[in-house]
Amino acid sequence: MNPERSIRNLVSDVLGELERLHYSEKTRAGYRRFYNRLIKFADSTGEGVYSESLGNRFLQMLYKFDLDSYTVHRSFRNQARCMRIL
Repeated sequence: MNPERSIRNLVSDVLGELERLHYSEKTRAGYRRFYNRLIKFADSTGEGVYSESLGNRFLQMLYKFDLDSYTVHRSFRNQARCMRIL
């Protein structure tokens, strides 16, 4: 991954790939909602480039867990999956 890619470009590429792989519209809409919240969070912190640190701070603030946790409770697996795809 190119560390200098903007989070918006990265999200756009991920969503395009989900469409190319024929993920359902409902599934893509869920990813889109999650990523829009992430982008809003990144904008509020003044960060335009995705990093694992940014992702973990976002997850910690909104969901009270991060990807460094040994296990992710099943109720947060979708959020963890969305983040790991980036």
